[in-house]
Amino acid sequence: MVGYKHSSAYDSGHVAVSEIHSIYYEQYGKLDGKPAVFLHGGPGGATSPSNAAFFDPSIYRVVLLDQRGAGKSTPLCELRENTTQYLIEDIEALRKHLNVDKWHMVFGGSWGSTLALLYAQAHPERVSSLVLRGIFLVRKSELAWGHPTRGAGAQQLFPDAAEELLEYLTEEEQSDWEGSIYKQLISDDRPTRVAAARALNTWDFKRATLTFDPSSLEELDDEEWSLHHATILTHYVLHGAWIRDGQILEEAEMAKIRHIPCTIVQGRYDVVCPPQSAWDLHKAWPSAKLVIVPDAGHAATEPGTFKELVQACDDNSTPALAQHESRDESSPFSYKPAQTLLLILDYHSLFVNHLSAEPAAEKAIALKQWAQSQHILVAHALIDASADAAAPTWVKGSDRAGKLLTLLKASPENYDEPAGLKPDFFSSSSEMIFRRTPGYVSALTSHLPVDIRHWLQEQEIKSLILCGLSTSGCVLATAMAAADAGFVVSVIEDACQARDEKTHKIVVEELLRSRAYIFSLRNFVEAWKEATEL
Repeated sequence: MVGYKHSSAYDSGHVAVSEIHSIYYEQYGKLDGKPAVFLHGGPGGATSPSNAAFFDPSIYRVVLLDQRGAGKSTPLCELRENTTQYLIEDIEALRKHLNVDKWHMVFGGSWGSTLALLYAQAHPERVSSLVLRGIFLVRKSELAWGHPTRGAGAQQLFPDAAEELLEYLTEEEQSDWEGSIYKQLISDDRPTRVAAARALNTWDFKRATLTFDPSSLEELDDEEWSLHHATILTHYVLHGAWIRDGQILEEAEMAKIRHIPCTIVQGRYDVVCPPQSAWDLHKAWPSAKLVIVPDAGHAATEPGTFKELVQACDDNSTPALAQHESRDESSPFSYKPAQTLLLILDYHSLFVNHLSAEPAAEKAIALKQWAQSQHILVAHALIDASADAAAPTWVKGSDRAGKLLTLLKASPENYDEPAGLKPDFFSSSSEMIFRRTPGYVSALTSHLPVDIRHWLQEQEIKSLILCGLSTSGCVLATAMAAADAGFVVSVIEDACQARDEKTHKIVVEELLRSRAYIFSLRNFVEAWKEATEL
């Protein structure tokens, strides 16, 4: 293991994140370099200066963070207010403390990969790239694999080490071995705590590398490290890390981060975090680059894994991140402005007033202004309210459509879009208006002045950005129809509105996410900017 050599930390300190906890950090490398935060494993591990070796000091500003209760964070081994959600917000607190606008890279291995993914899903606008190693998704199947009990995956490969751990417990304790170990780890008797920590950590260490080095157990002579690693690890495992089983891979969560460049480095013979999890993550995130190291287990220090991690950091230091060498055609950020269209749906002033949708309209106006600044075409899809327009009698709900049509025809104030959204053809030629027969819901049925589908084909549009009224009506119908027609669809949820917040949320979370990318205006603009810079 070589990597990059760094001078001593140029900055270190504690950040108070609660009345109980202060987290410790160190900074290495270039003061004004690309900020990269390193998230250690465990839970309950710690950082060391050697963790900076993955990063070129002439390029990166490397931030090492000891998570709550671990390393040099205080108080050591404290379990109160120590959950995944707190750790996620601690990364944000540190980012703000260090005046980092956006992490160029979030780097995490093992539990660090879990935390990196959860942080990116919670704050995608703050992450430019991810480098992940030894993927751990905290699924029940993964936790069961690591049990020392007979029949578990790890036990079948390491029956001797598993038996050694179980023999530390009584026969009665073995039936709930994690709970029994945990009781000893939080005992008032220090020798009991130290012995339990050593037994559990030995089980982990013996599975960590392809070839076990007995000298690695010398690290357990540091009783304080051994204690906080084993105790916090068990604390998190027994609570499933306070996330839903399979949460990270849920479509609603993955949709938040698919635009972020990512490299996954995974040891082929990793028995702590088996490759199945890395594979499942890659299948849910095809644009992420997956590197399987053929002669490695779990540890980052194994030669093949270390080399690939250094390479990933080197690749991500350049403007053209390695992951974008092959374009992901399912991503809205793979297409040029000329291949993209903003489609504004049914923003009649009548509907804005009826739904009290002024906040959504403000977002729509901002979205339109941004699109035009990027030279993205803008089209408005409206209901035809010309003198001879009428809802077909055979369409279900034609009576209701007829009443709406009467109101829309009553005055231009009802029909027109709000100021700022309404096209200004004197100052812009990059806008189109399409109208559809009353009673039809999807904007892709628009045929005036021309058929919208034919026009989209002529313009060679591949990606649609949607906003409109209402979420459960025109937005939903158009998104579904557009996805079926082969378009990449993005819905800007805060520029849409339904009749009530509950309906809006159900449509977005349970219906739209299956066919479209869901973004807030801010997140979409940030992601577009990042992709453009690449």
